[in-house]
Amino acid sequence: MDARGKGREFDPSVRQVARDTALAAGRGPIGQLVDTLALTADDVDFLVIVVACSIDPLIVMRRRQVLGDGALHGVDLATFVSMAGLDTADAWKFALRAGRDHPLIRSGLIEMVDGDAVAGGRRYAAPRRTIAHLAGLALADDVLATCGGPVVLPDIVHVAPEQVAAREALVAAFAGTTPVVLLVEGATAVGKRTAIADVARAAGRGAVAVDLARVERSSAAAEKALRALRREHELTGAVPIIAGLDDLAHGDPRARAVLDALDAFPGTVCVTASRTGLPLTVDKRVIRVAWPMPAASSRRAIWDRYLGASAALGDEERDELAYRYELGPGAIARAVATAGLLGHREVGFRHALEAIHTDTAERLAGQAIRTTSPHRWDDLVVSDDTREQIRGFTSRVRHALLVYERWGYRRKVGRATGASALFSGPPGTGKTMVAGLIASELGLEMYQVDLSKVVSKWVGETEKQLSQLFDAAAAGHIMLLFDEADALFAKRSTDVRSATDRYANLEVNYLLQRIEAFGGVSILTTNLDSNLDEALRRRLSAHVVFWPPDDDERAELWRKMLEGDAPRADDIDIPRLVRDFPDLSGAHIKNATVAAAFVAASHGRPITQADLEGSARAEYAAQGRILSQHGKGAL
Repeated sequence: MDARGKGREFDPSVRQVARDTALAAGRGPIGQLVDTLALTADDVDFLVIVVACSIDPLIVMRRRQVLGDGALHGVDLATFVSMAGLDTADAWKFALRAGRDHPLIRSGLIEMVDGDAVAGGRRYAAPRRTIAHLAGLALADDVLATCGGPVVLPDIVHVAPEQVAAREALVAAFAGTTPVVLLVEGATAVGKRTAIADVARAAGRGAVAVDLARVERSSAAAEKALRALRREHELTGAVPIIAGLDDLAHGDPRARAVLDALDAFPGTVCVTASRTGLPLTVDKRVIRVAWPMPAASSRRAIWDRYLGASAALGDEERDELAYRYELGPGAIARAVATAGLLGHREVGFRHALEAIHTDTAERLAGQAIRTTSPHRWDDLVVSDDTREQIRGFTSRVRHALLVYERWGYRRKVGRATGASALFSGPPGTGKTMVAGLIASELGLEMYQVDLSKVVSKWVGETEKQLSQLFDAAAAGHIMLLFDEADALFAKRSTDVRSATDRYANLEVNYLLQRIEAFGGVSILTTNLDSNLDEALRRRLSAHVVFWPPDDDERAELWRKMLEGDAPRADDIDIPRLVRDFPDLSGAHIKNATVAAAFVAASHGRPITQADLEGSARAEYAAQGRILSQHGKGAL
């Protein structure tokens, strides 16, 4: 690779420094790139000179003497032609080739600083990762460090029996000679990337990923990240993975860059998604592999591996963790590690729950709000029938492990092993209160879904958010509370006249599928169950109707709200309150009692009958209703 002509700006000693600097520790890597990218002698000189002009102090000094500070902004073609000693004809040919389709630029090993300039005016620079690789330095890619990087495998990769067939499908896809897009689908944190990297390791290769959830929502950011992924693939031969395909909603500016990259990769490229059936409009053949969640028995084995012989967790508690929490190996390992970070040297059942809830809260941030209930079962005033239905639903959750796993009913009911209930009834009848009581009794964290963050006007965005929500809830075994559920589960339109109607129907279809397949606990509340889609009812474990309280129940509600340390006057007449204000629900009675207490406190005296009646009238007025003479009956 001696100079083929005398440079016009740099003497032969400088050209030799360029070659020696770039090739001293890099003959092996450059030879590999020559084979991989089919580089010509001019291409090799191009790579060598751009790299040398980026790192060698002597060359940088000489270039600044000639070009000034412009030497710091990449190597122009004139500099390359001069240092490589190209004649005029060869210079013209190379200038025409050195565009976006040049193998060194297409692979991201060299970048165009100003790609829109005319061919002869373009400048080129070598990314830090290219320089480090050619110099034999193990430095991470700056771009990949922010959105992914090499997939690090655990010491032992656990492949559950139910995942063996899926792993064989991955092996077969890698063994093929035709480049394909390998789409691996499965729940979040189930181990999709680990499975791909494990198969790659068996073939003597590494794996490197870009996580779309960590890439800024712009086409430029996506192109930059994917170019870095391609560069790492070309330098190391690592299997490229684009993770989180379902992060791309309809109209996402990154989508075009992702689809173009999938077709542009020279070999097989892997994609992962949490949702199944996502469309991929690419020219390459798409092979879909479903990576299943390990069964409860397999999850128990994984827990045992990471917990070791800890005496703080008995067999029953380990079984409970394995059944209740649908976690893959990575998530289980993270939970045990989180417990350690929280200061627990020996992980007990409570510590494991604390770690799981910590990780779950992070995944649900921005989509649901954790809520706690200050109430006790003694505070609940409902009919005996309603109370019995509530007990039945609670029992369904408590004994799920026994019935589904040990009695074998999972095989008979298929995937519908979750517990979902609809609580319907007028406002203020205790629906949300009961949801909190159930969560407390079962030891579950309750998260109220923030509909303003989940529902989106953008096509596909609502489904994406709901998918993340259900996956996180299933993994953390939390209770999801959908207050005012008719806003999400409204009746589908039978008269589809616009794209809006069609997409609204698709959203409800997706919701119905997810609520049926959800293995956790979910409660939907509504004041207008007639607005709900009929198909929802058969997918629910229970439908509890909360009726307005009768006279006896209202009397009990008044008594409970007046119990405690608050001073009361002797004239309080609860039967009269029940008779004169017959339409107040439990929430209205609570509001009236609290308001009366503040009136009494402001006057420095006990709560009186007049205070309670005045507050009760205010509740009627707040509903837009008035009372007849002396407050008897509503108009």
